[in-house]
Amino acid sequence: MKISFTNKIFYFVLSSLAISGFLSAFQFHHVVKDIKSKATESLASETRSLGHQISAQYFERYGDVKAFALNPVFVMTDRVKISEVLDSYSSAYGIYDMILVLDLDGGVVASNHKSPEGRKLAFDSVFIPNFKGEKWFQDVLKGDFTKDTKGELKQTLVTAPKSEDWINRLYGEKRNTNVFATLVKDSWGRPYRVIANFANVSWIQNEIRSFGERMEVNGYSGVEVGFLAADGSVMSAFTPKSGFFEKEFEAATAFSKKDSGIIEVVEGRKKDSKIASFMKIKDSKLSDSLGWGLVVQVPENELLGKIKGNVFQFYVILTLSIFGLAFMAYFYSRKVGNRLVESVDSMNQALQGGKDTGNTLSRASQDLEDASTKQSSAIQESMSALAEMASMISQTASNAKLSQESTQEVSERTVGGRQIMTRMSESMVAIEQANGSLQEISKSIESISQKTNVINDIVFKTQLLSFNASIEAARAGQYGKGFAVVAEEVGNLAQMSGKAAREIESLILDSEKKVTSTLDLIKRRVNEGNLVTDEAVRTFTGISNAIDSVREQVRLIAEACVQQDVGIQQTNKAMEQLDVAARQTLDAAQMTRASSDELQGSSVHLEKVTDELSIFVHGKSGFFREESTAVSDSGISEVKNEQSFGFDDFTKEEMTEFAAAHPDQISADDDSFKKIA
Repeated sequence: MKISFTNKIFYFVLSSLAISGFLSAFQFHHVVKDIKSKATESLASETRSLGHQISAQYFERYGDVKAFALNPVFVMTDRVKISEVLDSYSSAYGIYDMILVLDLDGGVVASNHKSPEGRKLAFDSVFIPNFKGEKWFQDVLKGDFTKDTKGELKQTLVTAPKSEDWINRLYGEKRNTNVFATLVKDSWGRPYRVIANFANVSWIQNEIRSFGERMEVNGYSGVEVGFLAADGSVMSAFTPKSGFFEKEFEAATAFSKKDSGIIEVVEGRKKDSKIASFMKIKDSKLSDSLGWGLVVQVPENELLGKIKGNVFQFYVILTLSIFGLAFMAYFYSRKVGNRLVESVDSMNQALQGGKDTGNTLSRASQDLEDASTKQSSAIQESMSALAEMASMISQTASNAKLSQESTQEVSERTVGGRQIMTRMSESMVAIEQANGSLQEISKSIESISQKTNVINDIVFKTQLLSFNASIEAARAGQYGKGFAVVAEEVGNLAQMSGKAAREIESLILDSEKKVTSTLDLIKRRVNEGNLVTDEAVRTFTGISNAIDSVREQVRLIAEACVQQDVGIQQTNKAMEQLDVAARQTLDAAQMTRASSDELQGSSVHLEKVTDELSIFVHGKSGFFREESTAVSDSGISEVKNEQSFGFDDFTKEEMTEFAAAHPDQISADDDSFKKIA
């Protein structure tokens, strides 16, 4: 299926937008994923920070009990004095619910009697138990201490927070405490007593509360903080909304299996899910043996709420941008495509005009070539006929010249004979005495007879030349009509000359007979001789006049032949020039035909290029070999094409016949023609 150029532009832009949108979404997804990772890392960092804060407080509590154990009052026997010191410690630090000084058997030596707030405790109704059976007390006596980060033995034992029943009864409420205990040594460094600080978990809760409130200020109002024991049990839980409360954390189960991690906790609906960070508190200020841990969980919509909002906003903007750009690309591609379609249609029309012009030029050059070929052939035939005619005219002129010379000689002799006959007439009386002269006359008559034979020969040849000239004039066609008239006149003159010559011959014969008879009867026929002499004079006069007429006609024929020879020579030169022009015209026609063929070839190539461009623009072909109508996608124009005319329209037999009839033409397959083309 072909696609138009307009749709190609639109699909290309749409594909580019889709790819760009996909890449942007993919990149944004990774950015969001990275941001989520950083958000969870930030949550873990906050949890770690809380652990450091608790470790710092632990270190202070740890230092407190060690500092208390150094007070020499605790090796004294004055219990009242010891109780007063313990009350001052409890009041000063505010976090120790009970501070006990125990003997090495676990019995109570002294304790504070007031709460950190200064309230007197109800010792009258509450009995403080012996701690000899407590594991922490036994561990203190055994010296089962863990090592600190520096490898030194710690002198203080710490327990996890728990609720002591006797402390709850002293305060009248539930109190969670943990013990910081160490040995009290005498001046010689020997274990003498045990001091145990029952610290209220408020020292941990204060840090947890402060942490929760700070998280609430930062926008995490749903944060929940849990303080975990080594076994994963929750020792304390806090949320800014409800304060401290009892709660079991799902992350506590994960904490019991590994030291740290981040999990997603779903409580009820998916949208209410929470992100929980849990970890074991690891710090140089906190004993690793305690195994305390923390869990901080935040609602996912609070931790990633801004990110989700940004994600939604990004996808909305991306979608609107893609649709907006696609909308703009659609109209822009339509505008550009329509302009290009108009240009292609104009090119198609121009190409069609060029093809028509090329076809017309090809036909005109073919007609010109045919006409030039025929003209060249006719000129060559005419030149051949003119050459033959010039040869015949030259021969006729030569014969006419000979005839003129013979006639001149006859004319001169006839004049001489006439003079002789005149003298004979004048001397008729003396004929008898001039018999010898009469013999000379007889000889002259014989000579005249011989010359008359020459005239007959000239007349015969003149008639033959006239006949040949008539034949050649007939062959020359229209060009020989004038010469045919001249040939006819020459024939008539020849007939007249022949007739006159025959008459002269007859007269000479008669004269010879008469002269012979006169010689025989001269005496007897003097009177008759005079008459015959007069008649001979008149006859000679007529012959002389006839010969003069023949001589004039021959002169005219000779002059006409000379003029015809000059005209034919000029005509021959003109025909040669016409032949050169015809050959030049033929060469120009062949070059024009070659140029028209090249133009047609270029038109075909341009047609293919335009057709490919039309396919690229319209999505389908704009040209057809047969007569057809092609309508563009926009419906702008119609292009009507016809088959071209050229050598392809001739059959092979017609081309062979044409080549045989025109052997002097150059074939298109000839190497010289190919070189010229």
